[in-house]
Amino acid sequence: MNTRLFPKPRPNNRQHVTFTVYVPRREGTKFSIAKGSGIVGRPHEIIPGTTMLDYEGNLYGAENLRTYGERVMHAASRAVEQYPTVARMGLHTETLKENFVEIGTYDYHHDRIDVTDAAAQALLDAWLA
Repeated sequence: MNTRLFPKPRPNNRQHVTFTVYVPRREGTKFSIAKGSGIVGRPHEIIPGTTMLDYEGNLYGAENLRTYGERVMHAASRAVEQYPTVARMGLHTETLKENFVEIGTYDYHHDRIDVTDAAAQALLDAWLA
C-alpha cells in the first residue's frame, strides 16, 4: 500500500535567492568535484571579491539526487541553510574565473535553472556526459 505522507501540496516557503550555476572550465580541474555535480555560487556576504560555491555530486547514490536539477537544488539548499559540509568552498574572483564557467542561473524559490545560451548548454551537456 502506498501512503502519501503529505496529502496536500506543501507550501513553497523557500527564500527568493538566485544563484549562478557553474561548470568546471576543464576536466581534471584542481578541485575535486565529481563530474556531473550541480555547482551553484553567490558572492560571500562578508568578504568582497569572494564567491561561495556549493556543489552536490550524489557520490553515494541517493534516490532523490539522480537528476542534475535535483543536485543543483540540493547544493542551493545547503548554501541557503548553511548546512555544515565539505562540499563548499570560497574562491577569489580570479581563481573562480580561471577554473569555472558561468552557464546560467538557478532561482531557488521557483526551482528553475536558466541556461544562458547554446554555448553554455553545450558546456553543461559535456559536464553531464
